[in-house]
Amino acid sequence: MKPAGGNVETPLNGNFTVRDDFTSEKLDLHWTLLRTPREVWYDLRERKGWLALRVRPQACSEAVNPSFLGRRQQHLRGSASVEIDFSARAENEKAGLLIFQNEQHFYYLCKSVANGTPAVQLYKSEQETNQTPKMELLASEKLGDESIGTPVRLKIEANGGTYSFFYSTQPGKWSPLKSDVDGRFLSTRVAGGFVGCMFAMYATSLGAPSQNTAFYNWFEYTGNDEMY
Repeated sequence: MKPAGGNVETPLNGNFTVRDDFTSEKLDLHWTLLRTPREVWYDLRERKGWLALRVRPQACSEAVNPSFLGRRQQHLRGSASVEIDFSARAENEKAGLLIFQNEQHFYYLCKSVANGTPAVQLYKSEQETNQTPKMELLASEKLGDESIGTPVRLKIEANGGTYSFFYSTQPGKWSPLKSDVDGRFLSTRVAGGFVGCMFAMYATSLGAPSQNTAFYNWFEYTGNDEMY
């Protein structure tokens, strides 16, 4: 992963933009997984220049190793965005972008289907019931016919105490799905812990078997804090 427009090592402080175009045959060491993987569920060679994530039953709300590749949120203000090529075959199949604090505290911006129609959706985590992963649907928007078979872009913006969620079916034209969602839900005071949040590419079939795959063309992270 290199800073946009440069060839130096990824910076660790200040404001910066980093982008991974998945052109390497090995995953960059900046990516973080949840727990130790017991099987290979990502691939950088299946489609050249794309990251393939298998859609698996494991969910990030469980104490398991899901199809989750994360990068730490290092700024109070900034964004993470992806371009994803994914066609859900059932409503339980979802792939997209997380802002994740822990298994019970996350927001999930994803592409799926609703009543047989492609849609972008925003979920908020809930407590599990009978060990079944459960999420609250906060917003959903059906996608037009032009989205079928074409990549969709997803973006999460952090703005201090709130997060806003966007999608795009045309490069450079972002549409808001839901704005100014309460970020305190992900805070240490509410969620506990001390590790902060992560932006993550994530695909799941929520407990049901699946043979589907989500393809990510790129991931971009930008930090834009006030500088003193």
